[in-house]
Amino acid sequence: MGCHMGGEAVNHSLVSSVDTCKQCHTDAKDYHINGAVADLEVKVPQLKTALTSAGLLDKDGHIVVGTYTTAKAGALWNYLLVAVEDKNQGVRNMPYAETLVGSALATLK
Repeated sequence: MGCHMGGEAVNHSLVSSVDTCKQCHTDAKDYHINGAVADLEVKVPQLKTALTSAGLLDKDGHIVVGTYTTAKAGALWNYLLVAVEDKNQGVRNMPYAETLVGSALATLK
């Protein structure tokens, strides 16, 4: 995680930096390294649509207050973590972000 927080000069703001990425990914121009961000850019809207169809989000993307199964509440939580709270597009821990979104999509199928 140190490299995704700024290497030796730890960035406690948890804001990613493409300059830090370049330490390992020398040709990086943005966070679209190995296509991972592009994959999330496809799956996150799919998850939002699934949550809306399931009645957990309204048409404007706001949470619909209600009582949900643990699995559906977990899917909503995963969406909020990756799509709303993580301002780094999953970059700091892409495998985890991909797992959260994939799990949520599987739950709502």
